[in-house]
Amino acid sequence: MPIQVSDAGWSFIYDCLREYQGESLFLVFAGAMLLLFWLRDPQSRKLRLLLWPYFTILVCTVYNIVIMRIFIQALGLSSEYYRFFWLLPIGIVIPYVCVRLVSRQKSRGRKVLVFAVLAAVIVAAGTPAWSRNLPLTSNPYRIPDDMIIACDVIKQDAKRERLEDVGVFFDFDLNLLITQYDPSFRVVIPYENMMTTVNTGRTVDDTDNVWLNSRIRLVELLVLDRYWIPHEEFMNALNNTDTAYVVYDLDGPCHDYLQAAGLAEIARTENYVIYKYGWYFDELHRSRGYVKFQF
Repeated sequence: MPIQVSDAGWSFIYDCLREYQGESLFLVFAGAMLLLFWLRDPQSRKLRLLLWPYFTILVCTVYNIVIMRIFIQALGLSSEYYRFFWLLPIGIVIPYVCVRLVSRQKSRGRKVLVFAVLAAVIVAAGTPAWSRNLPLTSNPYRIPDDMIIACDVIKQDAKRERLEDVGVFFDFDLNLLITQYDPSFRVVIPYENMMTTVNTGRTVDDTDNVWLNSRIRLVELLVLDRYWIPHEEFMNALNNTDTAYVVYDLDGPCHDYLQAAGLAEIARTENYVIYKYGWYFDELHRSRGYVKFQF
């Protein structure tokens, strides 16, 4: 779940740096900014003029614990997505300063020594990918195998049903990846909408927008596990969004709920269950002039 100012208190900045970037690497970034000020070549001067005002603003706002703890919370902005602001310059400043420090050395031996020291600092300050249990993929797309299997299953079933416009609800972790892997699917919940709903914890009571409320209902049940939502409201949300398939977490608590709402399992991957929404296809069959009987 996202880190909130109200929950983290004065450790908000530290918790964010530890969760999203690593507090040690941020210190490397701060040191790189100081070294950038020390470098005197024309290229460094141009970059310094570009980034120092930006860094100064961050120090006075996002990096300022007093500002983040008191004023941001008072303004009701504790759920905003601030990660972008402090990650943006890190990928520019640290590599640039490292290259400049190495290139300034006269002899090859000194270049190798400086390179080794800088590499050791970065490795020691960073967080290994395996420490966060990030899955290693064997496919060339570098995405979870669950995504590929789910897409293949849905495409084959949709082809069998002669369905061209395929509306799918993907689980939170797959929602962003699907637009990169196969944009032919119609994702019923835009990633920005899903992220905002999860981060803010909002409900349908927070807005009168019918389009948005239908999507909030789906996120509430399928991501936030609010299983007390009436079946009728959940099914209305599926109908309003023209959802044909749902890819749901295998360990989620709502499988019985989904089956009672008219979703049938058609396949499963290592971590997900792929559901097909029966009412949607019943209506599709009726619109084509025939009824699909179940025996």
